[in-house]
Amino acid sequence: MVGGYVSSLAPGKKAFSNVDLKPDVTDAIRRTDVADRKTLDDFPEFNALNHKKAAVGEYNAHALMMENGFTPLGKTDGVYKPGSNGIDGIYRHPNPPPDFVITEAKYNKARLGKTKDGKQMSNDWLTHERLQEAGLSRKEIRKIRDGLDFADGSVEKYLIRNKPDGALVVKRLDKRANIASKALDLESELGL
Repeated sequence: MVGGYVSSLAPGKKAFSNVDLKPDVTDAIRRTDVADRKTLDDFPEFNALNHKKAAVGEYNAHALMMENGFTPLGKTDGVYKPGSNGIDGIYRHPNPPPDFVITEAKYNKARLGKTKDGKQMSNDWLTHERLQEAGLSRKEIRKIRDGLDFADGSVEKYLIRNKPDGALVVKRLDKRANIASKALDLESELGL
């Protein structure tokens, strides 16, 4: 963001324009717009709209983390797998603290799910088994679980919401998976 303007480019468009954003009082978000974001049309292999939305969300969230220097851990690859209900992404932070960031991608107004282990992305939901299924080593699992259990600041959780216009909105989650911040500007957070 430069001088109160956000560079805005709709997915698939080649033209560049500066748009003066007025603050939206209802959710006070910052947007990260990039020309190469995937859209629903980029996933013809899925027939169901919900699967297309999930694929868009996971792909774009992973791309955002990679663009900002985060290192994917375990099986984190940004590829949506129908029927899978595990952790979307786990990354090593480029400028700790925190050491680790766990992400959940959602499309537009989709909500975090409620499960027998608790609300999706809550500390209770991030079980040893889920972290193991995500392909982490024992050492990484121990560090993440300790960070969550002791709330020592070594682990953060981000909800990355993919808006229909291609904008991505990143918000920090607390231990119960409730929104704990206004929208984050990852470049500012990382000191870039």
